[in-house]
Amino acid sequence: MILRISEALQNAQAAMYQTLLDAGGGPGSVTFYDGPMPPDANTPPDPDVNHAVAVCQLAFPSAGGAAGGMLQFFAMSQPNALIESTPLWALFADSNGNAVFMTDVGTIACGINFDRVDFKAGAPIAVTGFSVLIPAGVG
Repeated sequence: MILRISEALQNAQAAMYQTLLDAGGGPGSVTFYDGPMPPDANTPPDPDVNHAVAVCQLAFPSAGGAAGGMLQFFAMSQPNALIESTPLWALFADSNGNAVFMTDVGTIACGINFDRVDFKAGAPIAVTGFSVLIPAGVG
């Protein structure tokens, strides 16, 4: 399949992430979980196998306007880890707790990359930046 889209469509798709994360009327959140990622963002984490390792609060609004298909999010809170564990994925939700998207977490080639992912309870974690990029096309 060959699909090539305009920059206007790239920007509109990127902006939808912000629209949904800001939809609750307040700051959304990013919760980092251990255990396997659910099959889709509509399936909630299983409390028997998924434990919240850390929770960051997004800025409100969460981002500025999209340009060149990229939406750069504003700085989020820098919390302390809740438990000692290794986060494997993150759930982004609006301020009402409605899931927007999930992404993998690791040290390389993941949606969110940390220098190290062996979080220690009470130790600070730092997310220094996050962006969404919608490609111009495939094929």
